Amino acid sequence: QGTNYYSLKQVDSDGKSESFTPISVLLSKEEQRLSAYIDSGNKLILMYNTKMRGMGKIILSDISGKNIYRKDAIFDAGFNKQIIDMSFAKAGVYLATIVDVFGNSTVKLIKQ
Repeated sequence: QGTNYYSLKQVDSDGKSESFTPISVLLSKEEQRLSAYIDSGNKLILMYNTKMRGMGKIILSDISGKNIYRKDAIFDAGFNKQIIDMSFAKAGVYLATIVDVFGNSTVKLIKQ
């Protein structure tokens, strides 16, 4: 929630780089559709909102982009919660993505 700032820096294979002007994006609470955390019991808790009931996917990938978990899901209109056992995954950085008819929402997670 609030104003977030993003800046892009492109680095070419020859080492040349270019930085772009930062932009600001104002997010309201309604636009933050996905939040997630890993609890002390090694469970990934995903909480998300969607505007209507429908089919979707839950995807968990490592930081290199390799999918390590994928599940088809039916999302209810409003608040949804999913719990995924993370005991199979080693410590590291992961991306949790929810895909539905409105698009994708992704959050970054760190597993200790």
